[in-house]
Amino acid sequence: MEQRPDVRPGRALRRRTGSSQREAVFHRDLALKGQYKTMEVKGKQTIGDKEAYLVEATPEIGSPDKMYFEVATGLMIRVDTERSSPQGVVNIETSMKDYRMSMESRYRSCSSR
Repeated sequence: MEQRPDVRPGRALRRRTGSSQREAVFHRDLALKGQYKTMEVKGKQTIGDKEAYLVEATPEIGSPDKMYFEVATGLMIRVDTERSSPQGVVNIETSMKDYRMSMESRYRSCSSR
């Protein structure tokens, strides 16, 4: 009888490392504290026309992510990350904008560069 590899979703998630494991969390923005070893406010910066707090989030594995939260609303407006690829390290900037109210909660649209 042929043995098949264990393909249960939980097993695949445990094999992932670093950033791919953090990105696999469905509501990752609601559970930031559990995904990073440390989170430290580094100061304020201007992102576009908005003033934002810069938070450096350091995971157990991998390089730190830089998260920007708008001072006026507390909403995340940008995340800067580094990812490894076959071509080397790639810098990814994800901007969040166009927050809208829906059933008493806010959601956003995102764009990456």
